[in-house]
Amino acid sequence: MEIKTAIDHAAVAVNDINWYIRFFDKAFNMKVRNYDGPEENPKQVWLLGGIQLIASPDEKFAKEDRCRHLGMNVSDPEACLKIAYEEFGAEEMPQGHNWIRVGDGLCVEVLQMK
Repeated sequence: MEIKTAIDHAAVAVNDINWYIRFFDKAFNMKVRNYDGPEENPKQVWLLGGIQLIASPDEKFAKEDRCRHLGMNVSDPEACLKIAYEEFGAEEMPQGHNWIRVGDGLCVEVLQMK
């Protein structure tokens, strides 16, 4: 029997959950599918596309224990990157133009969807 595998979701700790909700909505068109807690100040959210954001106001935890980076497949990487750079102040990383650091330091690799 062949085992088939797919990632269900990646959980990421963030300092400002509402900032990240806006970022993933605008840059990646990833909408919230479920809230834990009040919508205006949730403890955590699950986005369509497999990302779980966990509110972590403790900056040390959000930076050290969140994840190394997210690799995002998108249909139009340049449009996505333009939004990230211009509207959300993304910083280019040494790995190249498609590697960005956003918000409180989360690293995102933007890839062409195949």
